[in-house]
Amino acid sequence: MSTFKKLSPVLVLVIVGGIALAQEMVDQGSPGKQGPWPVSMTTLLPDGGTSSGTAITPQICNTMASKITSVGVAAGATPATQLTARRYVTLCNSLQNSGTPLVKCRSDGTAPVMAATNIGDVMGVGDCILYPAGDGTAISCIADAAATYVTSWECSG
Repeated sequence: MSTFKKLSPVLVLVIVGGIALAQEMVDQGSPGKQGPWPVSMTTLLPDGGTSSGTAITPQICNTMASKITSVGVAAGATPATQLTARRYVTLCNSLQNSGTPLVKCRSDGTAPVMAATNIGDVMGVGDCILYPAGDGTAISCIADAAATYVTSWECSG
């Protein structure tokens, strides 16, 4: 019992010191700042270079709208109408679709085709894709089954 009393302050010191040292500091470039920080990304050009000064950063939405679009076996605009001053849109293959329909979308102005040899972003049920789609950027989607529901959340400034 006397040995336990002698080790007790040492044991407490080791535990407290271990907890104090367990925190890991993250350097964000400014002293005294911890936690999440803004993210920016430079746009890559087709030739492998980077654009001059163009960056995508998290933006605050003045208006956030959600819509449901029924997508079929023919490509169509998704959502059918877009918000003005749109900054980005998130599209999801609705979890409430029956079966396991696939949805393929493109934002490059070309209508997607439901074929493995045609490029596009393919979503299974429950999958979502975020597009940095500005005002006027058309996003077109197609499904491998009729009446497949795609939910969208648009952010506009």
